[in-house]
Amino acid sequence: MIKTLFKSMRALPLFLVLTLLSGCEELEDLLPDDKNDAATYYGPTKDIGNGTARTWVKISHDGEPLAVGISMTEDALEGLPETMGMYMLEMPKQMSSTLYEMVMLDWNPQGHEPDPIYTHPHFDMHFYMISDMERMAIPGGPHPHTPAFMENYIPANYITGFPEPNMGEAVPGMGVHWVDVTSPEFHGHDFTKTFVYGSYNNEVIFHEPMITTAYLKGLAPDAKETAKVPQPLKVQKTGYYPTSYSVAYDAIPGEYIISLRNMKYRMAQ
Repeated sequence: MIKTLFKSMRALPLFLVLTLLSGCEELEDLLPDDKNDAATYYGPTKDIGNGTARTWVKISHDGEPLAVGISMTEDALEGLPETMGMYMLEMPKQMSSTLYEMVMLDWNPQGHEPDPIYTHPHFDMHFYMISDMERMAIPGGPHPHTPAFMENYIPANYITGFPEPNMGEAVPGMGVHWVDVTSPEFHGHDFTKTFVYGSYNNEVIFHEPMITTAYLKGLAPDAKETAKVPQPLKVQKTGYYPTSYSVAYDAIPGEYIISLRNMKYRMAQ
């Protein structure tokens, strides 16, 4: 995912970093949810490892998105390639009620920089707010941001790790990645999961849960863990924004469920 993102941070001690803080399913497979008068729509499955993954969106009876996510069968964590894999997951058309236009699931068997923080086998789950054509056109290399963009549209405590002010390192076909340095992995704990923001050309373009395979395999049966999604002062697009994300393991039928949830409607400013 972000192989070049933090190459300049490798030589920086943590205290210095912290000072920078000032096909099997139909496309419209419908599963009703009687408990809250909502319905969940699934996209088609995609082969991953020895299993499959698919996207989904949960919609209220009023047509409001309640959650979006990715479901992976537990055998999808077995038989994965030894090299990085990128999987484009088709979305149900009902996903159009959300901010997202496409979903890309990346498998990083060796993790990525900075070492040793994110060098653990993990998945990057990109929920893009731009088209696939726009994503593919993103070039790599140093990329500038305006102070106003960083102050208003990127949450506090998020950095790119680039040593020069107002700059980030864009990953080709992905964009600039921003991480929260208040997360546990920057404070002596092993990386398990975190939430990443992505940008390009002074525009927020994706939201990304980043989760290790060890964390997924360590979840207790029917466990569900939820964390807050840090919020920026303003947003650039009007729509429903996740204020939390959860990771769950459903023992029957044996599935990992990663979701963006507790949506809040925000107006562009």
